[in-house]
Amino acid sequence: MTMPVNSDSTNEFAARARQFVNWCDAKHTEESDTRFRFDAQRVIALLYAAGCDLLEVQFQDSPDLPNLTKAQLDEVAANLARLPFRHYWSISTPSEMEEEKPEPGCGDLLDDFLDIYRDLRHGLLLFDTGHTQGAAYHWHQMFFHWGQHAVDALSALHSYDSESNNIF
Repeated sequence: MTMPVNSDSTNEFAARARQFVNWCDAKHTEESDTRFRFDAQRVIALLYAAGCDLLEVQFQDSPDLPNLTKAQLDEVAANLARLPFRHYWSISTPSEMEEEKPEPGCGDLLDDFLDIYRDLRHGLLLFDTGHTQGAAYHWHQMFFHWGQHAVDALSALHSYDSESNNIF
């Protein structure tokens, strides 16, 4: 299905992407650790839900935009320093039941947030410069990447709160 340039799903996703990026850009000095974790889970869950509504769009050529600098990413990483842990165990293909003992892998919660941030911010730069269809195409094409990081981060944070009885 081809999506019109100014569709509701694109605008909703842009709002959720902006919410996530703004949350990552914030210093988070005022809220409690519990509120910080709750907000992290909420912005990821809302973002993922909006991503599921992105419809397939036709490719539209759009300008190449500069990558984020190391200094910019370091600033975002500093804002996320209150994440309760960095590494977690994951199964790369949890739906694959063929193997009796799937091999666990090591996930990185900070990397999850930074990868989502990069993918979304790039699309927002396109969106904010009037390349709405290019932004929608980028977000839709990158859903397999940022979406997996979102699911992994949400699962890890939820497990942390469930296992340590830090239920909000």
